[in-house]
Amino acid sequence: MASAVLSVDAEIREAATGLKYILDNYKGTASATYADESGRIINLLQDLAGTDAVAALETLSLTADVANLAAQNAAFTELYLARADKKELQRQEGTMQNARKLTDNAFRALVEALTVVYLYNELTAKDADLRTALTQIIDRINAIIGQALFNLARRGVKHTPEPAPEPTPAPEPDELPSYPATATNIASGIIKITVPDMPANAVLAGSRIGYTTLQEEVLTLTYTSRNNNIYTFALPAGWQVSGQSSGAPQTVTLRDADNIALLEISNVATRNIIQKGGDV
Repeated sequence: MASAVLSVDAEIREAATGLKYILDNYKGTASATYADESGRIINLLQDLAGTDAVAALETLSLTADVANLAAQNAAFTELYLARADKKELQRQEGTMQNARKLTDNAFRALVEALTVVYLYNELTAKDADLRTALTQIIDRINAIIGQALFNLARRGVKHTPEPAPEPTPAPEPDELPSYPATATNIASGIIKITVPDMPANAVLAGSRIGYTTLQEEVLTLTYTSRNNNIYTFALPAGWQVSGQSSGAPQTVTLRDADNIALLEISNVATRNIIQKGGDV
């Protein structure tokens, strides 16, 4: 278009100058939102439908290009309407968490519906009365919004962020199964716990228990073997038996090699176990 305006051919130069005057009114159309861009194209096509503009288009061999623009814009509008219908169905099927979100969603739907009706009228019906009515509705909405913002500003109301959701409470840990012991015996470097009701496969290789001595020291004993319902656990290195004195029974927790609690053994007798070289 710029070169045509400078053409040495007077007819081409005049036609290009007239079209450039029209096109200059639509600068920035390509960077507008989809709906706004389509609306501007509709207005441009109306301007290009004038007698002088039609003649200028023919002179510059642009008639087919303008027809293609009109067809592409009509195709866009059809897709836009279909998308709007789909979004409306999704809105109706969805559930709103609070009234504010519901209001925001309804307002967006209203604005989009007005845009769709306006585009449809401009592309098909071209009803002047409908155009006037839609323009009045849009102006009224803008006036209400402007007044509301003004009132809020006068009252000093600022935007309040949505409150953070309440944290999800941690689930209560499952209660461990518990099996009572009927005897606890100590030999050199080991203790043997008789647990008749405990399933044999409940004690895994590498399992261990926390055993409290008469001196109230907690030792970690590692499972070594099983004979019927008697389970043997090894004392840690450096600890030994000092007689068979017994204290109040205790409950020990059996844990696997990854320190995951598996079960509890209750009624385990407390024996006199001391560190080698220590006091009894």
